[in-house]
Amino acid sequence: MQDLSGKKAVVIGGTGDIGLATAKLLVGAGAQTIITGRKLERARDRAASLGPLGSAMQVDPGSETDLNRLFAETGNFDYLLVTLGLQALALPFVQLTDEIFQQALDGKFFYYTRTLRAALGHVGESVTWLTGSAGRTALPGLGSYGATTGALHGMLGSLAMELAPLRINCVASGLARTEFWSKLGMPAEAEAAMYEEGAKMLPVGYVAGPEDIAEAMFFAAVNRYSTGTIMDTSGGQPLGRLLPDERGAAFGAQA
Repeated sequence: MQDLSGKKAVVIGGTGDIGLATAKLLVGAGAQTIITGRKLERARDRAASLGPLGSAMQVDPGSETDLNRLFAETGNFDYLLVTLGLQALALPFVQLTDEIFQQALDGKFFYYTRTLRAALGHVGESVTWLTGSAGRTALPGLGSYGATTGALHGMLGSLAMELAPLRINCVASGLARTEFWSKLGMPAEAEAAMYEEGAKMLPVGYVAGPEDIAEAMFFAAVNRYSTGTIMDTSGGQPLGRLLPDERGAAFGAQA
C-alpha cells in the first residue's frame, strides 16, 4: 500500500459504511483523515475507530455555509472523497414526479458539485466521487438514479481538463451490502433476498461489501496517473443478466 504519511484527506459522508471503510484505508496508509456526517455524535463515534489519525466534523452537505466552514478549518489538504448515498426512489418512470427528480438531483448532483466548488483552492491532489452503476447501465425502475449519476459522469471529462493538475475520478458502485437499505426501511428478509438474487445475477457471483468499494475509492484517490476516469465496481453488472439456467450451451457446441 502506498505510504501517505504527511498527507491529509477529507471524506464527506464518512459515517456511512463505504465512507468509513475508505477512511480506514487512508488512515492505514498513514494519512490524517477527517470524516464528516450530519450528526456530530455519530461522526465522532465512527471516527473513534480510526485511531489517532482520524477525526470528525459535523457537516450538512446541503449547506454551503457548512462546507465553507469545513474547508476553512481543515486548510490545505490532499484528497477529497465524497461518498454520499443517493436518497432517491426506485420507481417506474410513469410514477416519477418532478419532486422525486428534484430530490435525486439535490441529494447527489448538487451535493457533489457544491462540495467540489467549496473545496477548490484547498484540495491539492485529487477528488473522488462515489457514483453508481445505474448511470452506466439500463435497469428498470432506476431512471432517477441513472439520470443523476449519469449527470456527474457526463461532466467528469470537462472537470478533469478544467481543474488539472488536480485529478478527479468517479467510482461507479453497484449493489453493496451496507446499512443504506435498512435505513430506507427495507425489512431484513427482503434485504437478504435482494443480496441472494443479486449474487446470482452478477458474473463475480457475490454482492460487494463496503471494503470492496473502498479499495477502488482509495486507488482512484492516490493513483497519480488516473484522472477523468469512471472506475466500475459493480461486479460486472453492465455486462448483462447472467443466471445459471440462462448460460446455454458452450461456445461451439452443437444444439
